[in-house]
Amino acid sequence: MNRPTATVRTAVAEPTIEDDELTQTVPNAEHLVAEAVVLAAAQDVDPALVAHYWRLVPDEELASCQVSKMVAATASHLELAAQRVPGELKLRLGLSVTGGTSLEIVTDDMPFLVDSVTSALSARNLDVNLLVHPLVVVRRQPLGALEGVRIGIEPEDAAPGDIVESWIRIEIDRIRDEQDLETVRTDLARVLNDVREAVEDWPKMRTQALTLADELGSAQLPVPDKDITDSVELLRWLADDHFTFLGFRQYKLVKGDNGEDLLQAVLGTGLGILRADQPHPRVLSSMTAEAYAKALEKRLLIITKANSRATVHRSAYLDYIGFKLFDADGNVTGEKRFLGLFSSAAYRTSVRDLPVVKRKVAEVVERSGLSPRSHSGKDLTTGCASSRSCSPSSTASAWTTPPGSASRSSRGCTSSCAPSPATRPARSMSTT
Repeated sequence: MNRPTATVRTAVAEPTIEDDELTQTVPNAEHLVAEAVVLAAAQDVDPALVAHYWRLVPDEELASCQVSKMVAATASHLELAAQRVPGELKLRLGLSVTGGTSLEIVTDDMPFLVDSVTSALSARNLDVNLLVHPLVVVRRQPLGALEGVRIGIEPEDAAPGDIVESWIRIEIDRIRDEQDLETVRTDLARVLNDVREAVEDWPKMRTQALTLADELGSAQLPVPDKDITDSVELLRWLADDHFTFLGFRQYKLVKGDNGEDLLQAVLGTGLGILRADQPHPRVLSSMTAEAYAKALEKRLLIITKANSRATVHRSAYLDYIGFKLFDADGNVTGEKRFLGLFSSAAYRTSVRDLPVVKRKVAEVVERSGLSPRSHSGKDLTTGCASSRSCSPSSTASAWTTPPGSASRSSRGCTSSCAPSPATRPARSMSTT
């Protein structure tokens, strides 16, 4: 006997949409800017500057902007830029015309400015409500007084005597506490100084890497030849746009008054974010036991994560690449240290093409005894060579782990396919 079946209908809750979300429209930036230009002419503010200032701001970011406030913001930024010598940072934080806190910056145009500033704000959980970033070509008198803004001249068309500046305006929620405001101001000034020093010294740091590669190629060192070959190849690979050089410094091992081992910075060798001389040496015994042992180990190359985040470009733990220095007896006497971030090009590189790692992968394949033409052999090399799942930052252990230590269950990847540390470095080394 067939029994009637009951149909059960489950009600699905519809997402609640507020009325104002339905009626809110995205403003037309082109129309808003046109209205601001008309108002600027009436208020004796340069209409062409207003148009140039706001021309690249997306429509959605102007949702809460009023035409009068757009003109006022442009005039305020022009006032900040009235006096500035090349190399000087003009930074102002205060109450914005929209009621929040505004950040106004005038500085020489250079890479990483916007990324570095927004990362610094994000680190303090400060959301960006509005970002305006025009590149402005100006003429200034010898002492920095603004002669004029060259509207219509693109940066690549700047003539001799012109200065290309970044004018950055960021609006965030209001910071009411004056001490918090000062802290943010200090952080941003430090970040922007780091950006300048890293950008200015980038050619010198790249030259240091290439010079060291040439020196290692002809040096007699107490390490295996393959380590020297790997190091030379790595340095040249880094210099070929695979590494964003942020800092460099040379160190030497010395004995303290009590006979303790000290790591002392060589004065005048610092570049980028390590440009400032470090007068006080580091006592090696204050390091972790692992770091202390590695500092004296007769191993040419160190690749790991530093224990501090980058303030330039993106907020990630710094990649630390060190090269040991040796005396005639083969004892470690110092180190040449590079700090920076692997570039996007490096992240797209297969492990079969990564310096150092590719040799280890080849050794693992050879140790496996599998034919490269067999199914298992192809599976092994494919697992190791996945360029999407492996990244240089996550291959620090592969660069420093002997190939024989990898288990067969790991498919010989020597940890190179492990997820990169998102919140803390797996192996921290001091950046001092």
